[in-house]
Amino acid sequence: MAGAVIAVGAIVGSGFSAKSASQAAADEQKKRIIATAALAAATGPHPEQAGSLDGVVPAHASASARTALAGATGVIAAAQGKTDVSAL
Repeated sequence: MAGAVIAVGAIVGSGFSAKSASQAAADEQKKRIIATAALAAATGPHPEQAGSLDGVVPAHASASARTALAGATGVIAAAQGKTDVSAL
């Protein structure tokens, strides 16, 4: 019986310490992310980033447009035959 109590205590105890350690690691990561964001905002984009940003913005816009068109196509298909377009 005493061995079982010790074993349960070891399992429970290690769970709490692992949880505390993972929480501490997550808190530290959040601090690093905040510090990196503050540094990036203070210094602005690095000159080497300018060329890569030229390709990212059009690619993002193109992907957004494709998504919007796909959604619109579904709406148009669902609306087909449900309206009277003879007056147009």
